[in-house]
Amino acid sequence: MATKEGRETNIGKDCGKTYFGVDFQTLSNKFDRDITEKENREKLWAFFFRIEDVVAEVSGLRSGANGADWVYKQCVSLLDIRNVPSKIVRKVLAMAKAQDPRITREREATKDEIARMEQMQGRTLRGPQFISEPLGELRGLEILYAENNLRSMLIEDVSERLKELNETNIDSLTYEQLSKWSRWLGSLDATLERAASAIRSGRRFLTQENLLPLADAADVNTEDNERYIKFLRQYPKQ
Repeated sequence: MATKEGRETNIGKDCGKTYFGVDFQTLSNKFDRDITEKENREKLWAFFFRIEDVVAEVSGLRSGANGADWVYKQCVSLLDIRNVPSKIVRKVLAMAKAQDPRITREREATKDEIARMEQMQGRTLRGPQFISEPLGELRGLEILYAENNLRSMLIEDVSERLKELNETNIDSLTYEQLSKWSRWLGSLDATLERAASAIRSGRRFLTQENLLPLADAADVNTEDNERYIKFLRQYPKQ
C-alpha cells in the first residue's frame, strides 16, 4: 500500500480487512492469482526451450533393439492367442491381474496329501482336491501392469503433449490452462523415470528362460508346447 505522503509499506490481512473491508480480500486473492499465473507462464517458457532435449530423451527410450517400442510390441504379441496358446495367455493375464509373479501348476492332490489336509482342517473333504505346485517366479511381470503401459506413458502422456505444447502460444494461455500445464510439467520427470523402469522390467520379462516355464504351468498339450517354444525363439535366451 502507499500512504498519502507517497511512502510504500506492507499491509497484512487483518489490517487490510479493517481498513479496506471485502475489497482488500478480493484484491489480495487477485494478487496471489496473478503471481501464480506469472510463475507458471515463466516456468512453461523455460521448459519450452528444452522441448527438443526431452524429445531426444523420449526417442532414446523408445528406439533400439530392446527399447520401449520393442518391449511394448513384444508384450502385445505375447498376449495374442493367434501367436501363443490361449491357456498360456490366460495364465499370464491372471498373474498380472493378481500382481503375483509366482509360477504355479495345479495338480490333483494324492491320498496322503488329502489326509494331511483333512487332519489340518479337522473335517472330511469331498471331491477331488488340488494343490498349487511352485515352478518358479516370472521376472519382470510388472511390465504388464496397467500403470506401466509404455505406449500410454511415452506417446500419449509425453510425446503428444510435447507436440501440443510446441504448437501453443504460451502468452495467450489462461490461468486454468497454465495451471494444467504446470501440473503436467511437475509429473514429467517421474513419468520418464517410470518408463525407464518399465523398459528394464520388460527386458527381464521377455527372455526365453523366463517365459518357458509358463507352458508347464498352463499344462498345454504337446502341439501347443512346440508352438510356444517356436514363438519364444525370437526373444533373448536370458
